[in-house]
Amino acid sequence: MITKRYDDILEELIEIDHKSGLKVYIIKKPKFNKTYVSLTTKFGSNNSSIIDETGKVTTIPKGIAHFLEHKLFERNGEDISTVFAQNGASVNAYTMNNRTTYLFTATKKKIENTKLLLDFVFNPLFTKKGIEKEKSIIAQEIKMYQDQASSVAYSTLQANLYETHPIKDDILGSIESIKAIDKEILKKTHTAYYHPSNMVLLLTGNVDVKKVETLLDSYEIKTKQTHFPNHVTYNDESVFKDETVLYKDISTPNLMLGILGPNNNKDIMKTEAEINIMLDIYFGKSSDIYLDLLDKGLINDSFGMDVAIDTDYSYFLLGIESNKIEEFIPIIKDLLLKMKDYKITDEEFIRTKKLLLGSFIHSFNSIEAISSHFLNYRLLNEDPFELIKIIENITKDDIYESTRFISNIDDMTIVKILKKKNRNL
Repeated sequence: MITKRYDDILEELIEIDHKSGLKVYIIKKPKFNKTYVSLTTKFGSNNSSIIDETGKVTTIPKGIAHFLEHKLFERNGEDISTVFAQNGASVNAYTMNNRTTYLFTATKKKIENTKLLLDFVFNPLFTKKGIEKEKSIIAQEIKMYQDQASSVAYSTLQANLYETHPIKDDILGSIESIKAIDKEILKKTHTAYYHPSNMVLLLTGNVDVKKVETLLDSYEIKTKQTHFPNHVTYNDESVFKDETVLYKDISTPNLMLGILGPNNNKDIMKTEAEINIMLDIYFGKSSDIYLDLLDKGLINDSFGMDVAIDTDYSYFLLGIESNKIEEFIPIIKDLLLKMKDYKITDEEFIRTKKLLLGSFIHSFNSIEAISSHFLNYRLLNEDPFELIKIIENITKDDIYESTRFISNIDDMTIVKILKKKNRNL
C-alpha cells in the first residue's frame, strides 16, 4: 500500500496493488457521509477486436462494450440493481469511447456493496434468452437516440471526422451490428477486457481502509485468460467528409462543427487546460466576441463548444441551435481562423487561470466530480491531483501551441440538421 499526500489541495490518495493485478485507489473524504465506489475497465467503443493465445485476431461487433455493460446487470433473470437497493445503495453504469464504469453510492454497507460490485462485474452469467431480450431493448434505445437531433449531429460529426478510427462508430452500435452478438463472443470479450490487470477500483468518501484491505486480501478474482485486448493504431490525418446535411422533424435547425486535431497526444490534462483557457478568453460569455454574436442574434443559450482528447485522437467541436446557421457559419469560420493570431493579455491570462484553479478546487466538494476527474486522467497514466501545479506552470506560448489546430479550418467538418419542410425550398 502506498499513500501519497497533496498538500496544495489537502488530499490523500492510497494506492493498493491487488494480487490479481487490479489497481485499487482510495480517496479519503472522512467528512462526507456518502461514499462513491466505481469499478472501471479500459474497454469502450473504441476497442474493436480481441486476440487469442495463438495470435488470432477476432473483430468484435460494434456496440458490444455497451451491450456487455447491460448484460452484466442480469443475474439469473433478475436485475442486480434490486440487491444494491436492498443494501441501501444506488447502482449505475456507463460506457464511453475508452472505458466502461460500474458504480454505486451508499451511506452504509459499503464493504458489502463493494464485494457485490466485484462479484457481478467479474463473474457474468450470460444466457441465450437474456441476450436476445437485450438486443430488443438496445434496438429501441438506438431508435430513441436516432430521433434526437443533438445525438444524431454528434454521431454524424464523429463519422465525418474519422475514416478509420472506431470513434466514428456510435457507442451503442447499430441495430445490425448488435444482431451479431452472441454468448460466445460476449464471454471471449469479457475474458479479454475484464481481466483485473485492465481495471481500476476506486473508492471515494468516508472509507475504512483496513476493511477494504481485509476484503481485498480475501477476495479471489479469476485471472486465467483465453483472449486478450488487441490494441490497434489508427492514423487519420485529414477529415473524412466535409459536410453532411440531414432533415428531421425539429423546430429549430441544428449546427455542429468539428475540427480534427493531433492523433499522437501526451500530457493530455495539461493540453486540455491550455485549450480551455483560450476558449474561455476568446469565446467565453464575458468576451467581446461572445457579446457581439449575442447582440447580433447569431447565438443563444444553446451555443457551446468542447474539445475531446485521447492518446490517439483529438478534435474541437462547436454546436448551436439557431434559425441563422447559414449566416453564422462564415462568421464563426473567420473567428476560428483569426484565433491563432490572438494575443492574450496579462489580465486575461491571470484571471482565467484563477477561474480554472477555482473550479478545480471547488470540484472537491463533490465525490462524484472528484471521482470522475480522477478516472479521466488516471486511466491515461497521468496524476489527476497535479492539476494545480500544471495550471500554475502553463505559459501563453503553451496555450498558443495547443490551440493552433483549432484555426485549421481546412480540417473542418460541418453537420446541419434542418427542418424537413425546408428540404424542397
